[in-house]
Amino acid sequence: MIPSLRNYLTEIDGSLMLDKTYIRKQLRVNDIAIMDIVCDSNMTEVQEHRVNCVRLFLGIMYSSEICSIDGRCIRDGIKDGSYKDNIYDVRLKKARQKRPNTASWKLWTRVIESMTTDGTRLKQPLGEWTQDHSTSGTWNAYQDGRQVYELIVNENGEKNWNSYWQRGSLIVAQNTIPEEEFNPNTGIPIAIHSYPGAISTRSLPCTVSQSSSTPRKIGPTECWDSFIQLQPDWIRLFLQEIHFYSDDGFANIDEILKYHDKFEYLLLVSDGSVKFHNMTFGWIIATPDGHRLAAGAGPCQGRGNSLRSEGAGMLSRTLFLALISNHMDHSITTKCISDNKELIRRMNEHKQYDEPFPNATLASEYDIIEEIYNTCKIYNIKSSYQWVRGHQDKDKEYDDLPLDAQLNVDADYYAGLYQDNFGQFLPHCTLLPTCRVMLSIRNISITSDYKNQLIRAYTEPKYIEYLQNRFGWADDVIGVIAWKCLALATRRISRTVILTKVCNDLLPTAVTLQEHKYQHHNRCSVCDCIET
Repeated sequence: MIPSLRNYLTEIDGSLMLDKTYIRKQLRVNDIAIMDIVCDSNMTEVQEHRVNCVRLFLGIMYSSEICSIDGRCIRDGIKDGSYKDNIYDVRLKKARQKRPNTASWKLWTRVIESMTTDGTRLKQPLGEWTQDHSTSGTWNAYQDGRQVYELIVNENGEKNWNSYWQRGSLIVAQNTIPEEEFNPNTGIPIAIHSYPGAISTRSLPCTVSQSSSTPRKIGPTECWDSFIQLQPDWIRLFLQEIHFYSDDGFANIDEILKYHDKFEYLLLVSDGSVKFHNMTFGWIIATPDGHRLAAGAGPCQGRGNSLRSEGAGMLSRTLFLALISNHMDHSITTKCISDNKELIRRMNEHKQYDEPFPNATLASEYDIIEEIYNTCKIYNIKSSYQWVRGHQDKDKEYDDLPLDAQLNVDADYYAGLYQDNFGQFLPHCTLLPTCRVMLSIRNISITSDYKNQLIRAYTEPKYIEYLQNRFGWADDVIGVIAWKCLALATRRISRTVILTKVCNDLLPTAVTLQEHKYQHHNRCSVCDCIET
């Protein structure tokens, strides 16, 4: 199935964007992936699958995970899976793979022997440890400077570290610390050997590069703009334009929280603007008595879609309050209002479940909906959702509208203003934290209507090629045809007979009627001009 998927994506110029490739990094210098060795061993496809089943059963990827600490030999029991040592424990969740049969273990042994000179000693010894030596599993002993740590598992399955102080080649016991108090990435794996009356260490001489960057607690200590610049790229995308309704125009977070505590909740209203594929959003935050506190606007990535643009507005205002809630350590309650019924329905429906169902992940604009829900969940934002009819100012004066309708008009104004000044087509969507994968076709992110988009990406080029060959159309002719308008028109004409006459130029105009000898003239009975 996977090869077929890849072939089809290649055919339609498509790809899957992943937040993680799930390809582990090498643990040591000269490390090599087991399946790379298999691919070079001239095995059949079935044999390769059998060896891969053994690899999945063991939960390993690289040769270093089955070798001794010194990187020179294969550990005992690896060939048949009978090893009982606790040198290395894989922390990642293993695939659900039953123990392979005898034939699979024989093929596995054949692969292992191809790596060694005598079935045990590696042809090419492994080198120094990299900084990723413990990203997928934990070794049973580490050295950090002159401190040595040994992992101990008691009868109840609890894990702790025995701490030692290195004195020459010997180590002296100090104390026992909980498992979480030692970070294996700060040390290097070693082997501990016991002798009568003494314990010593032996490790391969190596160095481990350490990262100099450390997490910083961030907050609006200077100004809001500086605060936003410290946020991840995807958050900055949704919080580009923020306006505060304060006397000086600067951020006043305390005032927002003061009004929140006074009324016990805030009103959040958002709207979107879509012009072809150019999407923007706008939102406004106010108190229940109508006092405006803050507003925002910004661009929305992806194909033109009202649900996506309005969902982006709801996500933007949710992120705005989440940053305030997190920095000020203050829980927030909101009443979210939008004129998009589908958005409100999806958000209310999501309250009934925590983990998304498979069908929900294929629904339109899943990434936006899921990010809104998870942001509220993580930052303890209690939200209710309500629909309001949009554009009510067309029928009534603004001042005569109820508050929710007025705020909707305000949000629509901010979205439209940003559209007029900065609106542009942004086809490539940034992956949000809750969306692990996204489909892209011809460098355009697909976030809805997956089935039809996959079919259209294959059939449309072939159809266009057929039209060009049949009618001799050049590429510029194809480019000037308003294909989307044509598609919308054909969908709105529900009568297939009329649609057939339109496509084949058979409408009963005077010219057509005269040509088929239903009447003797070709002129319009109203204006007396030729009727086509």
